[in-house]
Amino acid sequence: MMDNNLLTFPAAALEPVKTLSSLILDYNRISALTPIKIDNLTELSISNNLIREIPTDTFNSFPNLNFLNLYGNQVESVDDVILPLSLLELNLGLNALRSIPRFQLPNLEILKLNRNQVSALLEHNFVLLGNLRELHLSSNMIRSFFGNSFDGLDSLLELDLSGNKLETLPKFGNLYEIEILNFSRNHLKEVGKLENMDNLKLLDLSSNQLTSLNPDTLKNTSSLIILDLKKNKLTSFKGLVGDFDRLRTLDLSHNQISYVYPNSFESFSELWNLNLNENRFSMFPTEFLKPCKQLRYVGLSKNQIKNLNEMNFSNFPHLRKLDLQDNAIEVVIQNAFLNSTQLQELNLSGNKLESLDANIFHVS
Repeated sequence: MMDNNLLTFPAAALEPVKTLSSLILDYNRISALTPIKIDNLTELSISNNLIREIPTDTFNSFPNLNFLNLYGNQVESVDDVILPLSLLELNLGLNALRSIPRFQLPNLEILKLNRNQVSALLEHNFVLLGNLRELHLSSNMIRSFFGNSFDGLDSLLELDLSGNKLETLPKFGNLYEIEILNFSRNHLKEVGKLENMDNLKLLDLSSNQLTSLNPDTLKNTSSLIILDLKKNKLTSFKGLVGDFDRLRTLDLSHNQISYVYPNSFESFSELWNLNLNENRFSMFPTEFLKPCKQLRYVGLSKNQIKNLNEMNFSNFPHLRKLDLQDNAIEVVIQNAFLNSTQLQELNLSGNKLESLDANIFHVS
């Protein structure tokens, strides 16, 4: 019955249908919910309606409900609503929630609260959701949370806090199974230490206001595969302390980096992709990349590099793509790519080259 003009919840019409297991009422004009008893209902979707309030006992008669979708309504609070303990997925995205209660839903696996008006998280806010796998809090107005706000989420695999107003990421952890952390599109100026996150595979800190990153911040994230730091205000990169043998992609593009340290990349022996596009390098010391023998891609476009010295990108046996477009390169010295025999794509467009040495691609 989706995409109609229903104004009220059709309780009287549906109650005799005792075998009903799925009810989809999306895209109507329903403004209020009426309690109804359908024991076999496992899926209820009333997204994109006009619901503002939910009576406390609305869902009491759905003892087997697994999926509840209330996305795109105008719900301001669910603090007093009794939800079925059988729920596996709850979607309250795009409503008008200002706070998040301590849900007691021991079987819940997915909780979507994105696009609301939540400004802060409580201490131990999710402690009663021990089976939760995904927590979506993006596009709220969250300015802060406690170090223990996520305690108890021992099964959590993905946490999305992108598009909020966080300025500081406090020291927090104990998310033992977490694989994806997304803090992009906040106002972060400082990141505290992440602890006990040995399964973390993707960390997104892009589109923030970070000017530096403490090398110890990610010491306990040895499973990290992708680290995204693009679109911040970093002026240098000191590297990271810890074991990062699984890191494959490091994105530092769209920053203000003009300097890297001699040991900046020594922990990244298995790195495949290094993106430093749109920074402020006038020269790049490629000898600092020598520990990264597995590099496939290096991006240095839209910097201020003036020349490639002899042996600059030599002896990178797996390098396939090198992007140097839109710099100020006037000269590429011979042997610049010596023994980088897998190089397939070299972009030197938008520079100031007048000629190329005959031996720049010489193979010894």
